[in-house]
Amino acid sequence: YIDGTTEAYIILLYPSGQLGFTLVSPDGTTIDPAYATSNPSIVGYEDSEVFGSKIALYALINPAVGSWQIQVTGNLVLEPQIPFAVSGLLLQPAITLKSSLASPSVTSGTSLVFVAEP
Repeated sequence: YIDGTTEAYIILLYPSGQLGFTLVSPDGTTIDPAYATSNPSIVGYEDSEVFGSKIALYALINPAVGSWQIQVTGNLVLEPQIPFAVSGLLLQPAITLKSSLASPSVTSGTSLVFVAEP
């Protein structure tokens, strides 16, 4: 679920072969690499090798609020069961961290509280 962010990254990691990787937005739009190429102002797509493994990434610009689907399919895999991991990263530039201390120094082990404010 994406609830209002300016950027979101959806990442797929897998060891080998070629996995299909698509997203479905809350309004039902299927986002695949061809869609990303045709709509670079709202989505980017990259795939490459990193440390001997594969990575694919969608960069969503002002993604729609709502439930998104991630679809991973085995297109050209070398093994019948290939492990993979999917991760998401939301960027919230409107959130800042502010802190203050009662004194100019603190003792090691003292808990510090940080508050995120929009």
